[in-house]
Amino acid sequence: IDREFVVSLPSRHTYIQHNVPSDMFVQQANKKLGTTIEDLLINTHKYNESNSVSIATAQNIFQPHFDTLNAHGLVIQTDHEITAAIRSINTASRQTLFVGLGAYSTTIGIYNSYLISAENVEFGTHHFIDNLSQVLNLTFDQAKELLFNFGFLPSSVRIKIIEVSKDIMAEFIKTLHHIIDYVNPDNIILYGGGASIPGIADYLQIEFKIPVTVGNPWQRIGKYPLKPLPRKVAPMFATAIGLAILGLE
Repeated sequence: IDREFVVSLPSRHTYIQHNVPSDMFVQQANKKLGTTIEDLLINTHKYNESNSVSIATAQNIFQPHFDTLNAHGLVIQTDHEITAAIRSINTASRQTLFVGLGAYSTTIGIYNSYLISAENVEFGTHHFIDNLSQVLNLTFDQAKELLFNFGFLPSSVRIKIIEVSKDIMAEFIKTLHHIIDYVNPDNIILYGGGASIPGIADYLQIEFKIPVTVGNPWQRIGKYPLKPLPRKVAPMFATAIGLAILGLE
């Protein structure tokens, strides 16, 4: 059976900027990714005469994975993980912050008809759970169950979770505040495993005072005779579904 793969480029190993001169972008990308010029792969997408987005990746990180996949089929396309997620959960053109809450890092993308820029914050659900387990003297699995069963919903444990979150989420909250002040987005859309934490959208909406929702990656493929993913786990499949849609287009 011939296999075709659509591969995402993780945000922590890519650098994206909007309307940056090529020489300046190379310098910024080398500094951000810690690469040499020879190892840097750059793609620039021009949307019109005045708007373009440049994406840089490090060849030494991705080439072994591409070679392995090509040995079992063919890599037909690549995409940035956040643009794949956006494809699965958004069709609007207004200014939006897409926030991918992963296990070890969070990707924040500025979107307005297309992805303008993206950055990575070293905060994920694993850090949250690990810190929760230490503060409350729980095992990692117990802390994970507590977080994903109760989260920020009104309950007897909510205060404890909020107290823990103030420290562990501080850098993430600070970065989002900085971006919000700079771009003044209309809303925030969450995706990734962390978006399944109960009540997190409401918690962040109170913090940032703008609408925050959890993205629904199933909305673009409702026409297919497939059983929808349970709402509790659906956000973590946003990138995978976005890649699948790209492969079908």
